[in-house]
Amino acid sequence: MNPFAGSPIPYENVYHMGLVVPSLERAMVEFTDQLGLTWAPERIARVTVRDRAGRITPCEVRVSYSHQGPPYFELIEAFGDGVWSAAQAGRIHHLGAFVDDVAAERQRLEALGLVTEATSVLPDGTPGGFAYLTNAYGVRVELVSSASRDNIKDWVSR
Repeated sequence: MNPFAGSPIPYENVYHMGLVVPSLERAMVEFTDQLGLTWAPERIARVTVRDRAGRITPCEVRVSYSHQGPPYFELIEAFGDGVWSAAQAGRIHHLGAFVDDVAAERQRLEALGLVTEATSVLPDGTPGGFAYLTNAYGVRVELVSSASRDNIKDWVSR
């Protein structure tokens, strides 16, 4: 029996490239000037994150998506010293993909050697709607619950 049974993430579910930036407003202007991108209204994501060491941190992350896509550009203003720290700026931070079951897909990818860097945590302490995992090549994948697909699509269309 194959210990890695399960479906890989369909590539068409990869819907955004995330970048951490020092200033959300400045990056939006620069990417508009440089690439002609326009932006959905800024959102402040209030999430609680558990990092690789098990530390749990409440976060207020400022974010916007390009109207152009998929794949969309996601800009995340640097926050704290965790997964969105300023040290993460200056390169593509992650590829974001919709999955039906974040916990199951995370478990499958960990069995394939990816390392979980951070997960969202619900008030009761259980895993939430996203997780970041990194492979041996340094590629970080954000698993995003497909339950949020319509919400994101509505936001990006504004």
